[in-house]
Amino acid sequence: MLKIIDIIPSLQLWAVHPDTTLLEAARIMNEADIGALAVINDYGQLIGIITERDLIRRVLVQSADPNDIRVDAVMTRDVEVIDKDASTLQALEKMTRRRCRHLPVMDGDKVMTMLSVKDLLRAELKHREQVMADAIRILSAESRLSVTMLWRCNRCGERMGSVDHPKTCPHCRAENSFHLVDITIE
Repeated sequence: MLKIIDIIPSLQLWAVHPDTTLLEAARIMNEADIGALAVINDYGQLIGIITERDLIRRVLVQSADPNDIRVDAVMTRDVEVIDKDASTLQALEKMTRRRCRHLPVMDGDKVMTMLSVKDLLRAELKHREQVMADAIRILSAESRLSVTMLWRCNRCGERMGSVDHPKTCPHCRAENSFHLVDITIE
C-alpha cells in the first residue's frame, strides 16, 4: 500500500503567516500553481489553511478588497490533517469525509507539506503503472514475449516506447511526468 511519506519528498511546503493579506496569499498560490496554503504562526505551528475556495467565497463573492483582509480573517481553522505514515487511501477517505481537497501532512506537531487530491491521484496512478510495468516485464521474460509500453509526457505530450517508466522527458526535461497509454505484446 502506498504511504504519504512515499510521495511527499516531491512536494514543497507553501505557507503564510496569519498577517499576510489575501492578495499576497493569492499571488503565492498563483505563482506556485497550488490551491491551498498552510497558515503558520510565529511558533511554527499550523493554525489553519487558506484555499482558493476561501478566496472566492469570502472575497470575490462579497466584492471585498483582498488588500484589506488578512489571511486569519478567512482561513479555515478546523483543519483535518494526516500523519506522514498514513496511507494514501486514508488521506482520500479523510478528504471525502470532510469534503476537502487539501490536507496538511504532519510529522508529530510539525507540518511537512500540503497534500492535494491531485497529488494523491497522480501518485496512485504512477504507482499502479509501475506495478503493472513490473508484472508485464516479469511475464514477458518468462514467456519470451516482446513487450513495449507506450508512455506519454503529461507536460509536452512527447511519447516514448519503453518497458520501464521514463524518469525524464527528453523533450521538455520534466521529471516523472509520464503516464502509460498503451501496451503492445508480440
